[in-house]
Amino acid sequence: MKRIVVASDSFKGSLGSAEIVGLVRRTVAERWPGCPVDAVSVADGGEGTAAAFVDNCGYRPVQCRTEDALRRPIEAWYALSADGTEAVIDTAAAAGLSGAMRHDGTYDPMRATTVGLGLMMRHALEGGAQSLVLGLGGSATTDCGTGMLAALGWIFEDEFGQRTGMGGGSCLSKITRVIPCPARIPRLTALCDVTAPLYGSRGAACVFGPQKGADPAQVLELDRGLRHIAAIIDDEAALTPGAGAAGGLGYAVRACLGGTLQSGIDRILDSADFDSLIAGADLVLTGEGCYDSQTGMGKAVSGIVARCRRAGVPVALIAGRIANSADTSAFAHAVEVTPRRMPLAEAMQPDTARRLYTRALDTIL
Repeated sequence: MKRIVVASDSFKGSLGSAEIVGLVRRTVAERWPGCPVDAVSVADGGEGTAAAFVDNCGYRPVQCRTEDALRRPIEAWYALSADGTEAVIDTAAAAGLSGAMRHDGTYDPMRATTVGLGLMMRHALEGGAQSLVLGLGGSATTDCGTGMLAALGWIFEDEFGQRTGMGGGSCLSKITRVIPCPARIPRLTALCDVTAPLYGSRGAACVFGPQKGADPAQVLELDRGLRHIAAIIDDEAALTPGAGAAGGLGYAVRACLGGTLQSGIDRILDSADFDSLIAGADLVLTGEGCYDSQTGMGKAVSGIVARCRRAGVPVALIAGRIANSADTSAFAHAVEVTPRRMPLAEAMQPDTARRLYTRALDTIL
């Protein structure tokens, strides 16, 4: 082998992307001394998006005070370009599932709000950023971005003229008047990997609400709230693919802030000049914790495979689990790390995960 490129997503809860790169480099050095191993940090618009810009593009982390999904004070960070003009913010940093958990360990899908995300955006804009990039994945919210908008200066009123909008999905159906903030964000891009519309059977509440802790009655209430907001602001935009991303944040970005939606993995691969990096490579190694039928729908691995196919470079997949229904025909090799009889909790132990990954890598090299 002359050159290998590693572009693997993390195995959440066990192996981070950087650790995977280290395992590959050590193993390749033993098998193919002198073979260079290049690496790209990847994400698909979810958690790790800001970190990918730090690793690939020389952005720097900026700390700020904000709120979690239940409006508790927290410290979070976003990535800022070297010239200070572009900020990359993970929605999950302020509106992720960990921040929507009550003290008893259960989630609060009705109160989870994007206010904290809006506060992070304000911090970046007040610091001089002219362009914002939002990674929409990993949210705990279904508030149609009303919390974010309220933090940016939008006003939402109920039938009595009282301000609302910061209380999460539970307040959506109460909103009767929306007053936009006149200030505009010069350039706003949201990175997402889903094509869901805002509401309906394939929408934000019905598809993703249960993952955020919503029971059937709450899913129906959230869906009604999303329909209600769309009727007030722009119902046509609700059908746009990606409008339902992050509980309706995709809709708010386009219909309210004039931003654009973009494939997360494509933006990140472009930022790392991935096409040039893989030119002439002998193999690209990719992977993620679980490879299933959804992976081909805008996820990181699918974007990597598409680029490698165009470049004529073979791709090997190493995944924690490979679903029986998953199509692996695009890969030169596809290896499942975890033995089928091994309990997942055991496989995710750090020492075990490293050993299993190295064993899987041996079968490819």
